[in-house]
Amino acid sequence: MKDRIFFHRSYRTIPRARAGAGLDLIALIVPLELVLLLFHRQILDAVVRAAGWLVERCGFETTVAYDRFLPYVIEQVPVLNLGVVFPSSRFAWANLIVALAIVVLLPLIRFVPRPLMVFLVFVSLLNLCSAVFFLTVPHEFPYDIFTFSSLYMKLVLGLWLLLPVLLAVALNPLPARTGGKFAVAVFTVAYSIVFATVRYAVFLYLMTRFSVLYMAAMFFALGPFIDFAYVVAIYALYLNRLALRMKRNPEAWQWLS
Repeated sequence: MKDRIFFHRSYRTIPRARAGAGLDLIALIVPLELVLLLFHRQILDAVVRAAGWLVERCGFETTVAYDRFLPYVIEQVPVLNLGVVFPSSRFAWANLIVALAIVVLLPLIRFVPRPLMVFLVFVSLLNLCSAVFFLTVPHEFPYDIFTFSSLYMKLVLGLWLLLPVLLAVALNPLPARTGGKFAVAVFTVAYSIVFATVRYAVFLYLMTRFSVLYMAAMFFALGPFIDFAYVVAIYALYLNRLALRMKRNPEAWQWLS
């Protein structure tokens, strides 16, 4: 049995990181968590102001409000509030027909990639349920922009606090410098903040420009659930770059045992 593998072969692995690397990474992740906790109010205020500026550039007036969150440390979160636009019967019927057509016909189209098909069907099912709701009992709709904004901001803040921990666990086994790993964690959190700001503004615009019929689809399909897609993408890009750099070291690649 060979004790190492050549570059053109499959099933390659790299050795574990040196002892103590986890402690180095934790020493850098903990300050990042503290910064997010201590300056969460300033970060959230900046996100709300930026999103509000984007929405106002589209012609809609926004107001800033605050909602209670936790009894300590994070007591309030700032949110944007706009008027609620309910869909007309014609608009609800049009969305129901389009969503039903996607759910029924899209799986029959073979050239559409399966992951994309599943995602579009999932979004269409949410819109289908929303359309049925607004066609039957629209007066029972219990949410408004303030409620949506409050839940959105609380979830993204929780995600920002969770990301450094997840990345620490994922990056710790890699044989790379602690500074590089920390840079990946900082970049991912920064990207998440910018992405959440732009997405928040787009969500508010769509719900105000069209209707709250899309609220469920935007939150459950395009909300914090999709954040893990770019987290995995950033991690994969870093891992690929690390593998290419280690390619020049033949002894680093060993057979899987």
